[in-house]
Amino acid sequence: MQGSRHLAFPRRPPTMSAMNILCVGLTPALQEIRQFTRFVPGAVNRATAVTHSAAGKGVNTARILHTLGAPALATGFLGGDTGRLILDSLRRWGVRHDFVRVPERTRVCVTVLDAA
Repeated sequence: MQGSRHLAFPRRPPTMSAMNILCVGLTPALQEIRQFTRFVPGAVNRATAVTHSAAGKGVNTARILHTLGAPALATGFLGGDTGRLILDSLRRWGVRHDFVRVPERTRVCVTVLDAA
């Protein structure tokens, strides 16, 4: 009995350097943030700034783990021009990734920021 307990519960957990964390996000997104001085519903509004970056739970988790120094790998499905922009963001941040390419365009999530 004593021996089996040690197999189920090792004395020391593995160190972060010995672990690889796979961050699977089946629906990554291109996050588009549009900033407005004053957003008026129903009116013509022009953004003062627009930014794009990779997003989605798996991608965000991999980015945070990478920032903390953990060996994370982001994966999932990417396609189209939006998928290419997500890969550009991940490369720029230095986040390891290995996505399956699909013909469909990856989704876009739009956030509206009103400075007023």
